[in-house]
Formats: sequence, structure tokens, C-alpha cells
Amino acid sequence: MKKSNLTLELPNFEGPLDLLLHLIQSQKIDIYDIPIAQITSQYLDYLRQMQSLNLQIAGEYFVMSSTLLRIKSQYLLPQNDFVDQVEPDEDPRDELVQQLVQYSLFKKVSAYFKERNEKVPITVAKEASVSKDIRIQPLPKGQITSADLATTFSMVLRRLK
Repeated sequence: MKKSNLTLELPNFEGPLDLLLHLIQSQKIDIYDIPIAQITSQYLDYLRQMQSLNLQIAGEYFVMSSTLLRIKSQYLLPQNDFVDQVEPDEDPRDELVQQLVQYSLFKKVSAYFKERNEKVPITVAKEASVSKDIRIQPLPKGQITSADLATTFSMVLRRLK
């Protein structure tokens, strides 16, 4: 693999899955068909670059790189020819893919809530402003017409505007 194919930016990543997801998305790779050798190489190159900049690297990044190396080594190991019953092996990438899909989903939901929080104002409820000392009296029967109600309703609407 040519080193020139990999352009590394140094954004702040929230964790090893964030870095891995960034590498996968920047290369426009299908998350369900990750070329482990290529991504592992890019991931390790990124860690080396972070080390050369004397950045403090969390152990989680090295755990992720060891996971990528373990998956890569499982592909390189020869299959056992001495076993009579051949069970279909699970793809060693499945667990990593599921973590990446879940992480990507949470990241999108988080971005949605952040955007919504910035756009929607905070609302606060207020108690009724009618004094407790004032007693509300029922309307007298038969003295108020429908025209009186309509006039009063239109006055209320004008006040609200």
C-alpha cells in the first residue's frame, strides 16, 4: 500500500471506534465488508503519527489495534484440514462491524440531539397568573346571549395578538 493514499488529519477522536469509523468513512469502505489488512495498516500508521507528535495515546487505541491485528491474523492462519466436521466459521469481523454500526448510530443520534438542542428554545412552564383571592363566579343563567359570548371571544383574541 502506498503511503500517499492515506491522508491523515488530526481531528480529536472520542475513542478508538471513532478513529476506526473515520478511517472507514474517509476511504468510502462498506462497513459490512471491511478490508482488515488495509484498515489495520492505516490505523497503525495513524497511531505512529500520533506518537511522533508526542501526543498521549490512550490504551483503548492500542486495544483496538490489537483487535484489528487479531482479526487479520485469523485470516492468515491456515484452515485445520484434520477436522472431519467442518463448521462454517463466523466472520471474525462481525463483532467489530456490529460495534461500528452501533457506534455510528449513536453518533448520528447524538448529532441530531445536539442540533435540535441548538434550534429549539428551552421552554419553561408558568403557573396561572390569576390571583387566588379572586373568586370566579358562575355566569347568571339566561342573561348572556350567544352574541355576548361571540363579542367577548373576539375581544380575547384581539388582546392575545
